[in-house]
Amino acid sequence: MDHRRKVLITTFTVILAFSMLLSGCSDPWAGGSGEMATFTINLGGGTERLAWGPNDPPGSFPTFSDLRFEIEFTPTTAGTYEKITVDGPSSGVIQGDIEPGEYNVTLDIYFREGGGIYSYATGSLVDDTGTLIPHVEIVSGPNTVYIKAAQTPEQGTALNPFIVYDQTTLAKVGMGTPGDWGRADRYVLMKDVPLTGSWTPICDVSNQFLGIFDGNGKTINLGSNIITPNPSTGEFHYAGLFDTIGGGTVKNLKLEGSINVTVSGISPTLVVGGLAALVGSGGKVENVYSSVNITARSPHISNVGGIAGIMELGSILNCRSDGTIIANGTGSAQIGGIAGQNHDIVQFCWSEVNITAPNVANSDTGGIVGIVRTGGTLTNCVALNNTISGGDPYGRVFGRDQGGTTINSNFANSAMSNGSGTIPGGSVSDKDGENVTPTQASTETWWIGTIGPTWNIQANKSTANESNPWYWNGSRPVLWFE
Repeated sequence: MDHRRKVLITTFTVILAFSMLLSGCSDPWAGGSGEMATFTINLGGGTERLAWGPNDPPGSFPTFSDLRFEIEFTPTTAGTYEKITVDGPSSGVIQGDIEPGEYNVTLDIYFREGGGIYSYATGSLVDDTGTLIPHVEIVSGPNTVYIKAAQTPEQGTALNPFIVYDQTTLAKVGMGTPGDWGRADRYVLMKDVPLTGSWTPICDVSNQFLGIFDGNGKTINLGSNIITPNPSTGEFHYAGLFDTIGGGTVKNLKLEGSINVTVSGISPTLVVGGLAALVGSGGKVENVYSSVNITARSPHISNVGGIAGIMELGSILNCRSDGTIIANGTGSAQIGGIAGQNHDIVQFCWSEVNITAPNVANSDTGGIVGIVRTGGTLTNCVALNNTISGGDPYGRVFGRDQGGTTINSNFANSAMSNGSGTIPGGSVSDKDGENVTPTQASTETWWIGTIGPTWNIQANKSTANESNPWYWNGSRPVLWFE
């Protein structure tokens, strides 16, 4: 059996012990009196956790507080159907009411996190020797019911995604075959994950990520300069949490830390993004906040973005970024607070990334994207960057428009500097965007009145969610999980 699919059979037999609480009635169950019974879940060895496997250290994820328990009693003849649901008990004690009778009993265990409920384990009735039995008879007085629990097969589906909760499980994403940590499977991040040691970006341009990675409002800290670029075909080098997001989706995620990469060679092209180097082939990035400091050095070409180095074919929606980008080299560069290049769709994004491109003679640099390629769309974005300095051409929203693009409803910080002076304002459809003053940008009135109708910014966090991701935090619109 694959070690990634641990079965909870022998060590983790679940025992449900019923202690009747008598209240003076001659028959406490008569007429559906509903006397209380105490259910004790015994996971073996006195531990209060379910283990992924025998090699997990004591106390590792998940614990009872991470789980939902659902116990169903279905009568075969007499008796009343009962379903007991408990979220995150502090111990294995569950209480509920039941009448005497003959029952089928099942146990379902789920992960519960960030509003999501994800299947984990199921149980079947057994006798005290572990042999499967069809039903159990509950009688007056103490009863013991045995249930053998087995982890639900991991299929990478919407109801049963692969669970990511540390660096080891994150490194498995997209590395397996379909239905077994494959590139097209579904994943959900259940814990904040700090990366240490070294990190190789997920998937690559030849084996793109095609699944769904739901960050679930959690944070991945990229550490301090631990990412090693993936060498691709020719002289291309890709760096980020992901290498290439193809037809897949990454959403509801915060990124922290730093990326510092240097490549050399005759004509190397370096592509770096806080989330991904490349988004292509219909890839989607939604509800992502990147607070990653990026330094990229190449003697030839650099494509650098706070979210993605290149948005080739797909969309970046409802994202924001801050931190810094430094692109240092003697070649050319396309640099943006959200994406270095945009060939397709960037909408409903804002950035505060400060960008510096020293020694780059030919640099397309913008607060949101560096260059908008033919066919690209850049609308409803706000560039609040304080500084964009380096080569030319540059613009407060984007550096260069290649033509055949859709550009509208973009705004930019009226105090934005190019390192030697303030960059003059423009219009909602040109590279410098319409002015928004720092005071306006800090007021709910401007955001709700000017941007709100299309962004649907919520007045407070309680009404924000994945579908309506922005809410006003008192000085800026932020994502639902912040």
